[in-house]
Amino acid sequence: IAGSDKSKREELAKETAQNLKAYHANLIKNLKPDELNNDALANNAKGKEREKYPNVVAIAQAYNNLKDMIIEDILFARSPEEQKNIYNFYLEVAHQAYLNNDITSLMPIMSGLLDSSVDRLKIKPEDPERKKILTDLMDSGGHFKNLKEFTKKLEEKGEVYLPNMVEIIRSATGASSENKEFDKDSGDLNLVKMDVVGMIQ
Repeated sequence: IAGSDKSKREELAKETAQNLKAYHANLIKNLKPDELNNDALANNAKGKEREKYPNVVAIAQAYNNLKDMIIEDILFARSPEEQKNIYNFYLEVAHQAYLNNDITSLMPIMSGLLDSSVDRLKIKPEDPERKKILTDLMDSGGHFKNLKEFTKKLEEKGEVYLPNMVEIIRSATGASSENKEFDKDSGDLNLVKMDVVGMIQ
């Protein structure tokens, strides 16, 4: 990764992005419907009953692990030049995830690259425009408005994509008829937060 051969780094980034997509697709495939069942979720959110939704926990941990690995790889590099190469490698992985319609992988990668501890290093990306596109996509304004518009276009074209699973987990709630906060008009289910949400950095 830290080498100066850009072509080799790009090839490794493509391979890494493909592996991440396969890994996250498998996690999503294992997710049981009842783990995100509205009423059950509200009940399971109490206490530390995480064994009732192991695949949700696995997705949250995968997000954290990938983000943390990226931050540590950059911060503990042996030199500023190595930090720059590693940074640009992960930016290329993020770009490949974007091309692969793999939002599940894209989110923790960009979260790591945009972390304040990395941002303080003031590393200049080799492709500033590419970083801007991906950063704008990560903007959480309007409940990830830019990302929703991106996925809507994919859906209109009939393209398959891996969704922003962490946001789905964060938004999943108990929407029973007794929940007075449930907005029946907008369909907003962003009400009862799960215990596992606290795991997501």
